[in-house]
Amino acid sequence: MRNHLRNYMILAMIVMGFALAGCSNGTNVTPADLSALSPAQIQAYASAMSPAQLQAFTATLTPVQIQTIAGSLTVAQLQALAPFLVATVTIPDGATLYSSYCAGCHGLLANSTKLGVTSVAIQGAINGNTGGMGSLANTLTVSQMQAIATALATTTSNGAALYASNCAICHGALATSTKLGATSARIQTAIVGNTGGMGSLSSTLTGNQIQAIATVLTTTVPPVVANGATLYASDCAACHGALATSSKLGATSARIQAAIGGNVGGMGSFASILTASQIQAIATALTTTVPPVVNGATLYASDCAACHGALATSSKTGATVARIQSAINGNSGGMHSLSSLSAADIQAIVTALAGTGTGTGTTSTDGAALFKSYCSSCHSSMGSTSLSTIQSNIKSQSRMNSLSSLTTAQLQSISDYLSTSGSGGGSGDGND
Repeated sequence: MRNHLRNYMILAMIVMGFALAGCSNGTNVTPADLSALSPAQIQAYASAMSPAQLQAFTATLTPVQIQTIAGSLTVAQLQALAPFLVATVTIPDGATLYSSYCAGCHGLLANSTKLGVTSVAIQGAINGNTGGMGSLANTLTVSQMQAIATALATTTSNGAALYASNCAICHGALATSTKLGATSARIQTAIVGNTGGMGSLSSTLTGNQIQAIATVLTTTVPPVVANGATLYASDCAACHGALATSSKLGATSARIQAAIGGNVGGMGSFASILTASQIQAIATALTTTVPPVVNGATLYASDCAACHGALATSSKTGATVARIQSAINGNSGGMHSLSSLSAADIQAIVTALAGTGTGTGTTSTDGAALFKSYCSSCHSSMGSTSLSTIQSNIKSQSRMNSLSSLTTAQLQSISDYLSTSGSGGGSGDGND
């Protein structure tokens, strides 16, 4: 009882001293002996004081007592106590606190998704248990929350790091990004419109972070234009074939740009990928690449023989460039798959079919050679056979239908050969 009475008297003196201080125009109050007060009592009275009163009050406390009350004071009160706390109280390190309590969910401080949030917002999230933050209610003091907010407010967003973690997967590395030059407004519009699924970033990136990304996109200098051949290989070869045999050899930058502008074959997608200088580099590669010597017989064997037979017995002898191109364009017999053939390729095939290419050709009027190629497998020897008989048998004998590709002059050559060869003993009607 005696101790309680003594404490009451001391506190009464303190209150009276503060009252006198309020009317004394700044006259210092004689400190009372507070050594008998418990930490709880000191905290209770200190938390109810104004900053000015706290300064006077703190002057009467020991360093240990100051340390006791510091953790429960507001930021304004702590500021008032600054002269007394320098040697006794450790100011909260916001960066360290963030790393311990926030980085697990919101990322490293430099790339935090919460850069710029205030202590009020932090307190609100804790009170509302946002994302399970309610658990911090009994962990962080008001001053610690303010320290975290200060760290978040003074940390500069790392635009390059933010781009790498949020944008590069779709738009490529920063140095070669397809979005170099994009402004914060353009990025924000894409997020709001959920362009390419970017709506998910609305709850991830703050306005400051979007600006940081825009800053690096507008200040990053693109690398030196890549070699045209390299660009062609990565962006064009899939549709137009290897550069050496490209179906677009000779194409100019204007022609390429027109195809992109008109979205020819889906090329519109390159509008946001290739720069004008890159398009020019590709055009230069296409106009300076010398095509290899084309072997028509080889092309025919690989692309035509499966349907039209071997070159020597092809059913398409005499076909012209226009006729083959028309068949490809019209997908005749599935020939659209040959659209990768260049004009030079088609001309080489036509030349081979005309008998002036690398192949044997089928326009020969050598009766002996024709008989050997078309008849000898069934007719080892034949007597004289007229042209009309041969033509009649071609029409009536299914096994002779393959000879329908021969011209009248070639059939006459075979007939002449049979009349002068002196062969005998075989049937002349083609039925053997």
